[in-house]
Amino acid sequence: MRSDGPRRIAIRVIFSLCAAGSLAIFDARPVAAQSADEAFVEGRKLMDAGKFREACAKFFESYEAAKTAGKAFNLSVCEERQGHLVKALFWMRDGQSRLPAEDDRQPGATKRSSELESRIGHVTPTLEGEAEGAELLLDGEVVKIGASTQADPGSHVMTVRASGRVDTQTTFSVGEGEAKTVTVKIGPVATAETKTVVVQAPVPVDDSMPAQHVAGFVVGGIGLASLIGFATTAGLVAKTHSDFEEATGQERIDLSNQGENLKIAEGVLLGVGAAAATTGLILLLVPTGSKDDASDEKPAVQAFITPTAGYVGVSGRF
Repeated sequence: MRSDGPRRIAIRVIFSLCAAGSLAIFDARPVAAQSADEAFVEGRKLMDAGKFREACAKFFESYEAAKTAGKAFNLSVCEERQGHLVKALFWMRDGQSRLPAEDDRQPGATKRSSELESRIGHVTPTLEGEAEGAELLLDGEVVKIGASTQADPGSHVMTVRASGRVDTQTTFSVGEGEAKTVTVKIGPVATAETKTVVVQAPVPVDDSMPAQHVAGFVVGGIGLASLIGFATTAGLVAKTHSDFEEATGQERIDLSNQGENLKIAEGVLLGVGAAAATTGLILLLVPTGSKDDASDEKPAVQAFITPTAGYVGVSGRF
């Protein structure tokens, strides 16, 4: 019996170590999985609180750690709550693609995809004028000229860029399920002699705000942005002047040319900023007419400056 004592003790020690090890293995889930679960739970809480942007970020964090259909579906709902129907459709289809064909969630996902697709708008951009290498950007993303592109319902900006031309922007709205063709113009040639700056922005009429006030905010925004640009350019002019005083030879010549160009840009930005800010303020302060007197034509504003002609102004229709 005594000889069995050490053997029994050894067996008990081995058994205890094995039991402890198995418990540790059972409880220690991968850190990434724990983090994904925590992010998902936090995302649900944020969405319930109406903080959809933050919720989407948490859902995406959880999705990247472990990609599942359920997480993609939650991302779809979160994006839809923000009006991002294109993204909502993407995530709904992504989640559906991760389900087995016999999964009972397949019919519901198919129905939701069809509903979202029917609500998405479509924009076909066309270009008026010709310029080599011209490109169109819808809300900052390059789109193909003449091709239909999905767009969320709401306001959008189409930008035209071309080498040697001034950028132009057109603002427009798209309704749910609406297919719209938007024609945009290539900007004028940008030359050192004219330095003409053009900003064109048709503004959708909102029943809750007079078109004149909408135009006032747009023009005032243009003025504010131009004045900020003027302040930045003025700082560059001062720095160039300081460097010029200390420079010699070819560097002095280069700084002189740079300073002249900056002064031209400074004058352009100051002229546009002052004119647009003043006009925007007038549009906001002057009483508006009744809606019955308004025409069907959408309001548009155009700010321009031509230093060589000594003329600065803002024109438009309301």
